[in-house]
Amino acid sequence: MSEYNHDNSKGPTQAKGAITLTIAAVILVSGIWAFWYGPVQGYDNRKNDQLLRDEFILEAGKTVTRSFQLTQGAQDLALSANAQTIQNVSQTQEQQPPPDIPPNFSIRLYDEQGNVIASHDNVTSIDGSERDKVDGKSGTFKIDITNNDPIHSIRMALLVFDVSKVPYHPLDALGQWLTVASMPIFGLSAWLIVSKWRRARR
Repeated sequence: MSEYNHDNSKGPTQAKGAITLTIAAVILVSGIWAFWYGPVQGYDNRKNDQLLRDEFILEAGKTVTRSFQLTQGAQDLALSANAQTIQNVSQTQEQQPPPDIPPNFSIRLYDEQGNVIASHDNVTSIDGSERDKVDGKSGTFKIDITNNDPIHSIRMALLVFDVSKVPYHPLDALGQWLTVASMPIFGLSAWLIVSKWRRARR
């Protein structure tokens, strides 16, 4: 009679351990899915990381090159460039007011392989509202700035920002909570299994 009762007690304990383990696994898998594979909502939240800031004088008809590093994962860049026409460098010994001539310059953006990403030709300024696609490329990017005025120099102010969209996962918080909640349930299932194993050895 005692042997029957002992054997019969194994069933409920073993079943409880299996059910608890299954529930913990389901909660953990649900948490991982919500955390890593849940839907992404493309809200227009953007980075605003400054990659390059430079101010310099560009002589008439000259071209200069500036470079910056872009990390992998960037999608969009924004260029901002403002210029002011000034006297030629050789003529600035005397304090003279800048000539009332709008600047005229061109900018070309190249990726790490020398391909043209964006081109802004014969402009007086770039306000940074345009997005230049880089499609996740990384490495050393270069910018050529050309002063198209054959007579006057210009004073340039150049800015480059990483304005890639920041993805939003609405289920991140739920996934984290489910993952944490599954841990004590795993502990309970382990305790039930160990208890059953110890009773079986008696």
